[in-house]
Amino acid sequence: MLKNALLSLMEEKKLTSISITELCKKATINRNTFYSHFDSITDLYNEIEEQLIQEIHTTLIKPYTRKERLYEICKTLKNHISFFKLTFSQDNTHKTINKLLLTARRIFNYDAKNDSHQYIYRESGTTAILKNWVMNDCKDDTEQIALLLYRLNNPSMY
Repeated sequence: MLKNALLSLMEEKKLTSISITELCKKATINRNTFYSHFDSITDLYNEIEEQLIQEIHTTLIKPYTRKERLYEICKTLKNHISFFKLTFSQDNTHKTINKLLLTARRIFNYDAKNDSHQYIYRESGTTAILKNWVMNDCKDDTEQIALLLYRLNNPSMY
């Protein structure tokens, strides 16, 4: 209820402009109920963000092939398009993207100090494609986007 109300309000204004009073009114709860669960709107937003990052983390640690993993990530983004679309259009875009990338880097043992420029280029390109796809309402087929990302990140594999 609170999460949906927050996402709905984020369609109208920036996260930092939303008051607890208007959020509670939208969610039809009182402020005490809100404060029994969260200290601030940012805490609520962070909880939503963490749940989705955890969902992506779970996908990344499953024994999928690279193609399957990319497809599952794209599916997660599409399934939660309202959150990601709003997040990518708000001021904290880089924070969310960085959290997602950090999750992936930990799983794949990415070492920023010793990795190549090519990896950074691929990561930036992948991020830009996913962001563009989400901002365009995931109109392109999920499987096709995942295949495109796979091919761009593994040019010798196709």
